[in-house]
Amino acid sequence: MQVARELSGVVTVDGAGRRRSPVTGWVAAHWRLFIGLGGLLAVAAAWQICSALHVVDPFFSSSPTKVISAEIQYFQHGTGLSDVATTAKEFGIGILLSVVIGVPLGLAIGYYRFVSATCDPLINLLYQTPFVALAPVAILWFGIGLEAKVALAFAGSVSPIVIATSAGVRTVERSLLNVARVYGANDFQIFRTLILPGTIPSIVSGIRLGVGLALVGTIAVEMVASSSGLGDTIQAAGNAQQIGLMFAAIAVVSVFGMVVSIALRLVGQRVDRWRVL
Repeated sequence: MQVARELSGVVTVDGAGRRRSPVTGWVAAHWRLFIGLGGLLAVAAAWQICSALHVVDPFFSSSPTKVISAEIQYFQHGTGLSDVATTAKEFGIGILLSVVIGVPLGLAIGYYRFVSATCDPLINLLYQTPFVALAPVAILWFGIGLEAKVALAFAGSVSPIVIATSAGVRTVERSLLNVARVYGANDFQIFRTLILPGTIPSIVSGIRLGVGLALVGTIAVEMVASSSGLGDTIQAAGNAQQIGLMFAAIAVVSVFGMVVSIALRLVGQRVDRWRVL
């Protein structure tokens, strides 16, 4: 690829001889982003039109303009910031515990046969359990405070992290492990230099799956028994038939989860350089 400098700035010349400005090149590199935004805008426009024409009852479905207005009121004059802070704290502690416990456990399950035979049935049972149904149990055991939300966030997110991590360990080349053992490497050295770097993509994938489930668990408990947080606002707005506010809080939850997922994807791209090929 050649670069020609002109008075207007830097112009990229591709292999076909076509000239592209830096802006055009950036748009071409991020075409998926623009298509995704276009899809969201199309859905919002269709929603707005259906609401305006009463194709759907606007009392129960609201509309994008009303949701945006409710969003502004929620953060300017309501409890938006404090609710986000409350939910983020509960979610953050839950997913952090899942990572701290789930990653080492997954590494052990994937590497040691005895640990795998002992823990696999328990992890699979937890993974197949509809953990949202455990919300009453969490409230019964831990009350309606911080602990119940953290417990359900942890219960929902730890199993996919363990399963993804253990699966990643099993994909590490056996020949590399055998060579390391021949040269006298102990388990700690094998984990540090081969297992952990080779499992990085699987760990990040498991955490990304766990993020969504941890957020679901946090919101579920907040909706059942809480006086703050996004889940409490969703439940209270629904009971008071404040549909715009309800959708506004739901949108905040969705954006929150998406931002965390994107951040993890970027982190995964960074740490993937450490992976053993």
